[in-house]
Amino acid sequence: MSRFAFLLLVVLTLSLPTAVAAQSTIHEKDLIGSTWKMDVELDTKGKNALERIALAAAGGMLDDVDIRFSFHEENVLTVSVNIFGEEEEDETTDWYIDAEGGLILGETDTFESNDTVWMLEDGDLVAHDRDGGADDTQVKLKRVR
Repeated sequence: MSRFAFLLLVVLTLSLPTAVAAQSTIHEKDLIGSTWKMDVELDTKGKNALERIALAAAGGMLDDVDIRFSFHEENVLTVSVNIFGEEEEDETTDWYIDAEGGLILGETDTFESNDTVWMLEDGDLVAHDRDGGADDTQVKLKRVR
């Protein structure tokens, strides 16, 4: 398993996406030609000292991981990763907007989105669990261009 796959698995595991709250419908025109950077906000409070240390360490490691999603015409998505200054090979998959206006990302060999739907909230794409499960960790995509 590549470092990209491992770190992405950690990010997505820690992020059991938040429950769907107030959001805006996404339109294809909002995505095509744009690039978004993944931002993970960990809840660093923790229940005990060991948990707080582990969360702080994970947060520090995430600072050195740059994952970008570039949306293209014909529902093509390019996932680019830079880990600790080393670029991994770009991967290509698909994307679509579901009937409820949520963004669904396709999967690649190293990227899984499982039952995640992305909703537009305050200009960011925020990951949500389709089943409505909530967590204190938020995974967002912030527009960079």
